[in-house]
Amino acid sequence: MTVDTQFLPALSTALRCTVETDFRSLQSLREEWDATVLALGSPVCMTLDWLETWWEHYGNRNRLRIFLFRRGARLVGILPLYLETFGIGPLKAVIARIVGANIPPRCFNPPVDPGCVAEIFACVYRQLFVDEGCDLFSFGPVSERWAASTAFETGGSLPGRTASRTADVQTVIDISPDFVRTLVEKKSVKRYLREFEKRRSITTDVVTEPAELEKCFEAFARQHAEQWRAMGKGGHFVAWPGGLDYHRALIGRQARLGRVRFYRILDNGEMIAGVYAFLFGATLSWELSSRALGPEWNKFHLGKAALVQMFQDAAGAGVSTVDAGLGHYEYKVNNLGGTEVPARMLQIVPCRWSCRVKSAAFLAVKSLMRILYHKIWYRRVVPRLPEWVGRSQSRFWLRFEA
Repeated sequence: MTVDTQFLPALSTALRCTVETDFRSLQSLREEWDATVLALGSPVCMTLDWLETWWEHYGNRNRLRIFLFRRGARLVGILPLYLETFGIGPLKAVIARIVGANIPPRCFNPPVDPGCVAEIFACVYRQLFVDEGCDLFSFGPVSERWAASTAFETGGSLPGRTASRTADVQTVIDISPDFVRTLVEKKSVKRYLREFEKRRSITTDVVTEPAELEKCFEAFARQHAEQWRAMGKGGHFVAWPGGLDYHRALIGRQARLGRVRFYRILDNGEMIAGVYAFLFGATLSWELSSRALGPEWNKFHLGKAALVQMFQDAAGAGVSTVDAGLGHYEYKVNNLGGTEVPARMLQIVPCRWSCRVKSAAFLAVKSLMRILYHKIWYRRVVPRLPEWVGRSQSRFWLRFEA
């Protein structure tokens, strides 16, 4: 279904908005959509195939609202949102979020032309709060490097109470041939590169062919799980519900578009370390790393070696930026020269008293669950329990985490 909002008073006559409610109606826009994402500096997780994959695995029980904005014939804004209902009776609340929130957490930076931000969000607010009856709009995380960030904060008046907070940090690594040269010249790097030369059975490669990527991913996922199991944890694909199936589907679709990269170190043809990443434009999104365990491998510093290989290949391929994801990791800053950029969340509640009550109830439950479930049960109790208990986070809990 398409909802045409071109006559909303919030929009100028030059800006037109349509709201799509099904991914199937967007198939003819695939190339234009992704070209707009690239042109406006948004990440790979805002491309159409990526969003559609996420929706099929995590979102399709909710209501989809994809805002498309055009100035003339040009697509100048894409805001893929969904509406989810919580609670029952008088406390039933409708929450609007970005498609992709929050499994797993990412910096979204949706493709919005900075010159149109005020008009675009005025239209979105009206659609959400007047036509859809939303009680809370939870927007983010978005990076402070997001091109529309300044205009978003200063342009237009927000229709209700707002709460803006720094939710996390995104690590960004700006790379160049000089950066890679400096990295390789470090004494610690030179030392394990010499160890590689002594062991002639060690080789490196970069896997990009769709036919090889699925097999490569399965080996990577097993190694990643073994590495984290040794620390009493499940690893990424276990921690996030349905993680393996989701990434299998993601790789299947992104590989056909030439965006998946596995950087591997092999010994006699067997992977002993790897980095899983996505290439989109001049940005490489570093997803996960893995390495073999055991005393014989410790002297090789396999984790660092695989990253050096990734940076060398990325610099040669014209990559200018590595998105190292959310979260504070000292080695990404101190050893790899990364910069931590604040990632912010904005929550908007309409002025209606009923919306304030319902959103307050929702946020109170979220805070309570964060303490009882996430901080106490999942982080402290679960790692001490037998492995058969499981290491995956509850989908019920994750519904509140955005």
